[in-house]
Amino acid sequence: MSSNLYEAIRRRKTYEGYRKGGLRVTLPTLSDLNLSAGHAAYNYLGVSSETAQVDCEFGIAYAPGACANCDQFWLFYVSYPGFWGYIDAANIQIASGEYVEMTLATNDNELYCRAVVDGMQIIEERFNVSGLRWDGVGQVIRGMTTLVIGQNGPVTSCYSNYNKIEEFLVGTTSVYSHFDSEGNVYEETKPSGREDSPDNWVKSYVVYPNYKETVHLKITP
Repeated sequence: MSSNLYEAIRRRKTYEGYRKGGLRVTLPTLSDLNLSAGHAAYNYLGVSSETAQVDCEFGIAYAPGACANCDQFWLFYVSYPGFWGYIDAANIQIASGEYVEMTLATNDNELYCRAVVDGMQIIEERFNVSGLRWDGVGQVIRGMTTLVIGQNGPVTSCYSNYNKIEEFLVGTTSVYSHFDSEGNVYEETKPSGREDSPDNWVKSYVVYPNYKETVHLKITP
């Protein structure tokens, strides 16, 4: 965790050798969110490689204050070395409570991102990213649900509840299948924030076998 941020994290992560991830999530409703300017809630996919020194993300964020209507909508974003930004934020604004499908994949020196909302494809983009590989060698795929609070910390209790992970898929060059914590992937929770705030927490309710889960994140003053 960065020294100037407070975070609560739910991470699902593969070992090395993966090139593709799929995340299907029903977003929290507005009543399940309590954030203000400088705070953000995320559901996203990531790929990283220590060998290539590359880390990329593609996902959706609720970030009040980031734009005129950002207290009402979620925005898609992408990040890779040297860049972080929203994707067509003026036109692609997703209502809370929507069912969203996201796909991230790597080709040689390329990041592929796709998003489907209510059965309609609304994003399909490719970005040039040096070091990414089609064969997945050295690469790790992660699925993340996070709550991030700015450097001044929360003034009141902040939360992102009922992040409903309907499906998390991970793939190599030959297999694309459900995440399974008993296979060659693992899970991690990270309730964080200041040590004197024991009420910061992450709660996850997992339903096997397809690793559906509901995630609640909270950070208190």
